[in-house]
Formats: sequence, structure tokens, C-alpha cells
Amino acid sequence: MIRRVRAALFTCSVLFIARTAVQPRGAGVARHRMAAAQAGWSAEARYRLAESLTYHGRGGMWAAGAPRTATLGEDGAAEYRVRLVPGRRYAIHGVCGERCSDIDLRLFDPGGRELVRDVEAGPDPLIEVRAGIPGVYRVRLVMVRCAGAACNTALGVFSAAD
Repeated sequence: MIRRVRAALFTCSVLFIARTAVQPRGAGVARHRMAAAQAGWSAEARYRLAESLTYHGRGGMWAAGAPRTATLGEDGAAEYRVRLVPGRRYAIHGVCGERCSDIDLRLFDPGGRELVRDVEAGPDPLIEVRAGIPGVYRVRLVMVRCAGAACNTALGVFSAAD
């Protein structure tokens, strides 16, 4: 009987600790919700990037790293650095969340010169390039139209063996 009571008390205290640890309070609630939303967006972004590449006929490419995500307001921009190997073909693809209707992509070589861009209206720009020189290239993603205060964006870099 004593063992059962101890086990029941232990179980109750473990449940209480687990429930209080999972439910943040005060300012932690907003951070918890934002982190959960961002984690959900990261998973959705991976899926949408891969699905879009298949749709555009680039199914033979593989991700050269994890998608990079950012939350941007209208006219906001994020810059990413990517190391490209000379002679290899790359597809650099951007996607944005449901409140976004237009983002742009620009790729700059290691010397800072713009190589290629996709500035056509749309929520999923795609640029393709064959790297000419080794080095760190810069990708600039610009939020053109967002229906809210801020919209989720993601950038994927994909590579082919040829």
C-alpha cells in the first residue's frame, strides 16, 4: 500500500513538472509561439522548395545545405553567403509564406558583381547559375509585397553533379 501511494505521488509530481515545463508563462509565451511557428515554417519551406524544383523540372538536384529562413517586412531584405564550386550547376530558389505575393532574388559573385536575378512578380523566384570561379557568393532576397507586418521567407540552394 505504501509503495502504491509513493508511486502515485511520484507520477503526479512528474506530470505536474512536465506540464509546467511545457507551458511557458508571461513573455515566454510569445517566444514559445514564435519558435513553434518558425519550426513549422522551416518544415513547410523544405517541402515547398523540393516540390517546386520538381515542378520546374529540376528533380535531379540535391539540397546543398538546409534552407535558410527569415521573417521580413515589405521592402525588407536578407543576405546569405554561399560557397559555390566552379563548373557545378546550381539552382537558387526562394519561397514565401501565405501572406506574401512577391519576393526577388539576386546573386552576386565574390567580387560583388551581380550575375543573375529574378525580379519578376511572384512568390517563388528561381535563378540558375554555373559557378565560374571558386569562392563565396552573396544571395540577396528582397520582400516586395507582404500583406501583413512581416512574412516568412526561405532560400534553398540546390546543386547538380554535372
